[in-house]
Amino acid sequence: MQKKTRDAVSIKQIHTIYKGHSALRQYDVAIEYYDGSTSEVFQRECLEKHHVAGVLPYDVAQDKVVLIEQFRIGALADPHSPWQIEIVAGIVDKAGESITDMAARELQEETGLVAIAMQPIYDYWVSPGGCNEQVSLFWANVDSDEAPAFCGLKDEHEDIRVLVVTYEEAQAMMQRGEIRNSLTIIALQWLALHKERIKKGS
Repeated sequence: MQKKTRDAVSIKQIHTIYKGHSALRQYDVAIEYYDGSTSEVFQRECLEKHHVAGVLPYDVAQDKVVLIEQFRIGALADPHSPWQIEIVAGIVDKAGESITDMAARELQEETGLVAIAMQPIYDYWVSPGGCNEQVSLFWANVDSDEAPAFCGLKDEHEDIRVLVVTYEEAQAMMQRGEIRNSLTIIALQWLALHKERIKKGS
């Protein structure tokens, strides 16, 4: 059976419920069923956000990972702390800036590091059941000795602690539940699968 495409969705109306840094919209849609019939019109709310680029800074020569820690409003209810341990990430919101260029800029703004080399890992949807947020994930080879203790742009209310840890400690932090966001967990699991290939330069 051929995979369904965007053509199998008919948008009847879009209602904007809220618009700020993100937007919440209600879609009235009908979809084509697998048996060829068409559904009745139904509603789905979608939280619409900017495209995100995430960067895993990995020092190949020293086998170290550079993580960051910062306040996150969505983690206020976290029983541990709303200050989350993460990898670098930012939104694509500057006209004419490519995702790759934005990822390199965010790496420098949040860790003070310039990538020796940067490569894409993959793109994925964060929570497509109710949000259109898409992530483009990269890894960057960096010199972790150049990392400062603190970073971030004060005019964007960023107050970032930079953490340089060994690969083993980064994995242990994830296993202990100290790393609690999906972007970082996905990146570290990817690194576990591909580290030996990276270190061989293939």
